[in-house]
Amino acid sequence: EGYDESGRADLSRRRKDFKAVAFWEPGLVTKREGVVTHSFDAPDNLTSFRLMAVVVKGNQFGSGDHPVVINKPLIIEPALPAVTNLSDQIDLTAVLHNNTLKAQRLEVEVMLDEHAQFVERLGEVIPTRLEVSPVQRRTRVEELNISPGQTEVLHFPTAMVREGEATWTWKVRSLSEEGLVDSAESKLDIGYPLPLLRSSRSVTLGGDERTNDNLLAGIDTDLL
Repeated sequence: EGYDESGRADLSRRRKDFKAVAFWEPGLVTKREGVVTHSFDAPDNLTSFRLMAVVVKGNQFGSGDHPVVINKPLIIEPALPAVTNLSDQIDLTAVLHNNTLKAQRLEVEVMLDEHAQFVERLGEVIPTRLEVSPVQRRTRVEELNISPGQTEVLHFPTAMVREGEATWTWKVRSLSEEGLVDSAESKLDIGYPLPLLRSSRSVTLGGDERTNDNLLAGIDTDLL
């Protein structure tokens, strides 16, 4: 996975396998020369990992580490909030990295699912009822120029219109250099801003009156 038929890296494959720990193998055994070889599939994180090794022989121990960089010539990174709720309006952010030696003209496409829709500006009034957004409000395409070795940011004002787990697709391609592309998938939980189960009860107390009433009597235990 991640390579085309010729064995080259498939730059168009959608990145969605993001891990904090890229690889863990506790039982590798070296040859007599003290060398061991192993391979693993790198996750889709485009970042720097630290490769750490600990070796033991009898009561002797050793360790070492080395940085490993996973990169692409053109990168799109979704920048999302940690939490969001139904009816929230937020700026979805696409962070673009041009790691080539040439200036690029880019086309960026962001596709939402039924949980959200784009708005022209934050604060725009939209229907409050839960309904599937029109398709044309769930896709946004922008173009921009980016200098070699530079990073640019695009903002997409967005309204949350349905609760649940949202899955969105982010794509970028160079209009200047064929085959220079990147694609990523992001997930975000959209919650409900108020408890789904609520109960209220009022009690009036006046002066020096005292009551022995159980104020929790009759309350649904699922709310406690």
